[in-house]
Amino acid sequence: MSKFNRIAFVASILSLWPQTASADFWCDAAPTGIFTNSNGSVIVQMPWRLDWVGVCNVKTTWKGVDPSVCWAWFSHLSTAMADQKSVTIYYSGTGSCASIATYENSPVPYYIRLNS
Repeated sequence: MSKFNRIAFVASILSLWPQTASADFWCDAAPTGIFTNSNGSVIVQMPWRLDWVGVCNVKTTWKGVDPSVCWAWFSHLSTAMADQKSVTIYYSGTGSCASIATYENSPVPYYIRLNS
């Protein structure tokens, strides 16, 4: 087998390898508002969405996020509001910051980071 044929063979095998597309996205900004409603949902207003985005629930597990994690995220968001700092909210999957669903329809963040 010639060198060219070996390269073509390897390339054809690699093209059959399962590929996963990752379109994860990070949304950075200082929150402009935050509230917790009577059912425990934590909702934050972010400039990149110009609307209210749900992130978690302090009373019950929401989309796999435990209330103890939610309290930590609530603390990050509240600190960011008080100190006028930005946060990074990381979402795993497809989408964009500007078109993310709102309120309790929002996708679950993977993490929320308080930036310095």
